[in-house]
Amino acid sequence: MLWEEGEKDVPHNSAAMNELPVWEALSIPSRSRLYHMMPIGIGTAYVESATGYSSRLAAAHSVTLAVLFGYEIAPLLNKNYLRNGEARSNKNAVLANSFRTLAPAVDGFGVIAESYIDALHKLTMRDDLRYLTMLPWRGAISYRHLIRLKRAWCPACYEEWDCSGEPIYEPLIWSLAVVTICDRHRRRLSSRCHSCKRELQHLASRARPGYCHLCKAWLGRSAIFAQEKLPAGEELERQSWACNQVNDLLKSAPTVSSLPQSSTLASSISRSIRSSAFKDELAFARKSGIPQSTVNDLCRGNSVPQLSTLLKIAFFARVSITDLVIGRIPEISESPVLSKPDSPQPKAVKAATPHHRWNDKKLFEIRRSFEELLEIRPPLPMIQIKNRLNYPASTLSSKFPDLHQKAVAGYREYIKNRRQAFWRRVRKKLKTQMESGTPLSVSEVAREIGRSRTAVVKRFPTLCMHLSEHWLKRREEHWGRVRTFLQDALLNDPPLHLKAIAKQLKLSHTSLYKRFPQICYEIAARYALHLRQIRILKKDSLRSEVKGIATALCEQGIYPSVRKVSQQISKPVSLRSSKVALESLREVRHERGLVLKA
Repeated sequence: MLWEEGEKDVPHNSAAMNELPVWEALSIPSRSRLYHMMPIGIGTAYVESATGYSSRLAAAHSVTLAVLFGYEIAPLLNKNYLRNGEARSNKNAVLANSFRTLAPAVDGFGVIAESYIDALHKLTMRDDLRYLTMLPWRGAISYRHLIRLKRAWCPACYEEWDCSGEPIYEPLIWSLAVVTICDRHRRRLSSRCHSCKRELQHLASRARPGYCHLCKAWLGRSAIFAQEKLPAGEELERQSWACNQVNDLLKSAPTVSSLPQSSTLASSISRSIRSSAFKDELAFARKSGIPQSTVNDLCRGNSVPQLSTLLKIAFFARVSITDLVIGRIPEISESPVLSKPDSPQPKAVKAATPHHRWNDKKLFEIRRSFEELLEIRPPLPMIQIKNRLNYPASTLSSKFPDLHQKAVAGYREYIKNRRQAFWRRVRKKLKTQMESGTPLSVSEVAREIGRSRTAVVKRFPTLCMHLSEHWLKRREEHWGRVRTFLQDALLNDPPLHLKAIAKQLKLSHTSLYKRFPQICYEIAARYALHLRQIRILKKDSLRSEVKGIATALCEQGIYPSVRKVSQQISKPVSLRSSKVALESLREVRHERGLVLKA
């Protein structure tokens, strides 16, 4: 063994060998199958969405999202519908065929989002991917109307990121249905491509952040959003407030240690309502426009609110939606007791109620106002009269019993006459349908007048029975005319497609198949035979034309190659992909004794 100059010989004995250092085995951490790519914006309001992260991950591996999903993500999701789609067709088509309608749920917090994030975690070995969805808020927000069904984006953000050299991505806030504007540029979010005018899917086969997956157009053109119409002042401020609240919610997602509990949310909503200016649930429901039953259920924890409902509650209660969800609404403190515990408590003094001093002048003025209200037509109900006079109904009944009785009787008579007039119009409408050549059914008449079919039949049983018989008779006559039309269509030359016939009848082809299956099958078979005959004629025409061109070239002393024949053919046809053209060309070459050139 050769040693470097200056080194001493190492003695080869056991004692020296025992003095050598002992090397410990290195623990090599496990490697991820895909890139350990870091998400953008975790802990900020503009955190990246899971769907956008998938598109960037596919671009980082130089493959389409369809390839990444079909070969890597779909097998880890362990879903039967994905396995069946994978077995039936190419793996590249699994995303478009089996998962396209479920793609918006990836940014939510359901089973699909959880299994999708778990699959990405196994592939990238990143533990922070759940913050790219709404999973941190599962249990506190309803899944209904949470994620928009199609993509939305801010062209100004795309343009700004492109000019500054920042990575192009899709923030999670753009996927939420309640967010309709960009709070940074105060512009509406776009939902259609400016080039092809079509809506874009969340997880498309060739999705790429900042680009349309259908026409490949850049979505950040400043000329598009410069001419966009801004929302109105109040609407813009309201949407900006909602956007800021959602920003705080997404920003605080990494700081939430555990999932919010429904009991915590119910307690927060109840405390925020009682600490607001409304004090009770009824007044709060009337002011906010939320149904009182919904408010009651939310305060008792019987239902989970939608994100839009939470924003309404936070707005009218003057609290933050993050504090509302996490449970940081303080308890309402009771008034402190100043006296000592052993000392006798003072008795509560009942507040004096306002006492009305009645006199003849005041009673005369109220009576005159009451009589003026009774002259209004149509007559007013008693609840409106008491509101206008600003006195309780019991007071008006005791002080002015004659006027009160007249008001109640007049309004009841008005309601009775209006109801009778309404049902007279319904009777007239039913009789009109009896005389019509194309009558409406009883159910259609009930739907037009805004009543149920049961109520109409109960009011006019005989008339409804006659109308039903008349409608069935006219219906049979109508389908008889349709049958005659279909039988005549069997004699058309050239034959028409069944959908074209249905369009002439203003019906759907499925209804025709359901009513007249045998005739429809005959029409379809005749049309298919017509198409086969057309294809045969086209093949014969192409065969004779190729033979004629090849024969003419041979007579001119020119070799009939595919390129020469293609130059003289009348219709643009690729001869190399046409078996009929190649066979015809080979026949001419064989007859002329020519050797086929490679």
